[in-house]
Order: sequence, then structure tokens, then C-alpha cells
Amino acid sequence: MTTDARVRRRPSRRALLGAGVLVLIGLQALVWLVRASRAPADPERLATATLEREFLPGLAARLAPHGGAGGRELVLDLTGPGRDAFRPRLQAELDALAAAAPAGEQMPLHISLAWSNEGYALYLDGSIRSLRLETFVDERYRLRGRWGFW
Repeated sequence: MTTDARVRRRPSRRALLGAGVLVLIGLQALVWLVRASRAPADPERLATATLEREFLPGLAARLAPHGGAGGRELVLDLTGPGRDAFRPRLQAELDALAAAAPAGEQMPLHISLAWSNEGYALYLDGSIRSLRLETFVDERYRLRGRWGFW
């Protein structure tokens, strides 16, 4: 009596390891191709989004030593990519803080900020000045979305 039974062979560990390495190389090549095919994001849009995400949430705390933003003359001096897009957003935030602050006679406030994109970071430098106090701003924020992955 003859049987036509097929013997199933399990792949060796070496074969599985080789297949896994090939899959990883293929995925890495795919990620590289997608990254290379996408143009870098607009530096002005990146700067504006980064400032809105990182700088504006802490604005009230930055203005607290100066007496807040309520009832005062504001002077904005902005320099950097996206400044025309960021100015209305900063002004709206200052207006909201001023509306929430108690009215009172306060000194003029001068906010001077300059920023630049360098590599994958946004460097912010400037000052917040009133007649009695000057606070310096010197910060670095990571730019997100440059390649769309992080």
C-alpha cells in the first residue's frame, strides 16, 4: 500500500530571519520614497503653526509680571517668516486677554519678537517691555510636520 502523503516542511529560522529583513528593508525604502516625494512644508506656515501651538498658550503667564494685557497701548514688532499671518492671531489673543483683565491704568506694552527657521527648529528671540520691566524671550521650538511624519 502506498500513500501519497506530502511532508510539510516548516521554514527554518534562517529563512524567516531573511524574509523579515527583506520586509524591513522594503518598508524603509517605502518611507524614504514617500519622504523624498513630498516637498518640504511652507516655512511661513510652519513658523505660524509652531508659534500658535508653543508660544501663544503661555502668553498670559508671560504678560503677568507686566500687569497683564488689559487697558493698555500695545506695540507689536514682529520679524520672521509668517509674521503677516501670525500678527492677527497674536492680536486676537492679546485682545482676549485684555477683555478678561480688569480695567485699569497701565503702562504701554511693547512686544518685540524675531524668529527664524533653522533645520528642524524655530528659534524665537525678543522681549516684552513696559516702563518698569523688560522680560527677554529666547526659546527654541521643534518644527513639526516638515515631512508630514512627525
